[in-house]
Amino acid sequence: MVRPVINLWNQLSIFWKIFLTSMILLTSMVIIGEMADDFGRWLIQGQGHGFEEEDIIDEIVWWLLSIFVFSLAASWLFSRIITRSLIRLAGFAKRISGGDTGFRVPAPEVNRGDEIGELARGFNQMTDSLVKLLDNERRLIRDISHDLRSPLGRIRITVAILKEKLLNSLSKADQKYLSQLDKDVDRLERLLTMTLEQARLTSTTTLGVEKNAFNLASLARSSALDMSYRAKEEDKEIQVIAPEKLTAKGDEEILKRALDNLLDNALRHTQDGSTVVLKLYQREKDLVVEVKDHGQGVSEESLGDIFNPFFRTDQARRLDSGGFGLGLSIVKQAVTLHGGQVEARNVRGEDGQILGLMITLYLPEMA
Repeated sequence: MVRPVINLWNQLSIFWKIFLTSMILLTSMVIIGEMADDFGRWLIQGQGHGFEEEDIIDEIVWWLLSIFVFSLAASWLFSRIITRSLIRLAGFAKRISGGDTGFRVPAPEVNRGDEIGELARGFNQMTDSLVKLLDNERRLIRDISHDLRSPLGRIRITVAILKEKLLNSLSKADQKYLSQLDKDVDRLERLLTMTLEQARLTSTTTLGVEKNAFNLASLARSSALDMSYRAKEEDKEIQVIAPEKLTAKGDEEILKRALDNLLDNALRHTQDGSTVVLKLYQREKDLVVEVKDHGQGVSEESLGDIFNPFFRTDQARRLDSGGFGLGLSIVKQAVTLHGGQVEARNVRGEDGQILGLMITLYLPEMA
């Protein structure tokens, strides 16, 4: 019996907790006061209070109504004072979780002397600590990437010299090892380049993005042309569906790299002999960019995670693709810096079978 009552109490809002508490307290005070008054009269008069029955009922009804109205008003006032600040703190938390790590809870909440003020100060301290941890992580990745560039450069030069001087004198097995070493160096250099790019975008604020007007449709065609040579080598195609002009405003270089990474990801996962579709159009005040492949798609529970740094899906997809899990993270960072949004969904046929993955960018018209 006690456990259900406790569970019910825990589910109540602050308003109803205060309301019930105040009603219980006020009712107890009135009952105790009436009992003390009746007991005093009995001692003095040697009999009951002498009230008529109707008077007693009217008095009880009046007291209960007064208690209810007072409790309701007091509960609304108290809950309003408490929940208003909690709602504001929840809004501040959403703002920070949305990427505004420079924001802190302002003075009205921080300067309070009650528990709300203590919570606000603790919230700011937690945010400061979190930002420091993130900055240290980004700095570590950036420093390691820079430090690895020099030895990788020396390895590349050494491999080039060996291939030039010893390639003809080496056995086929040794030549294969040397070629594999050259490919591994290329892969490591690409990883370092993408890691540095991701770290740079993460540390960039929207204020640091250049705001220049450019033709987004032309930029998309340029990106498709750059990737078309690779597509032909892999027996794949890129189809661009876009108007002649689609004016955007933002950093053209950052968005160009985002488009390159989108197409690179699509080409990596689309089937041989298939077509990657790059479609651009305007929807109300947004410029929409869609990239659709014809691959195996992504599990529904992983759709929200593919934009996280270094996230990769199942092992088979990982080994076939050779990606690092940074391309789509760079895409999201670039779009976020321009005030846009990105989403991914599986494209399904009428029978529910997955036909591919579609990634959609929503950019403000004047990003």
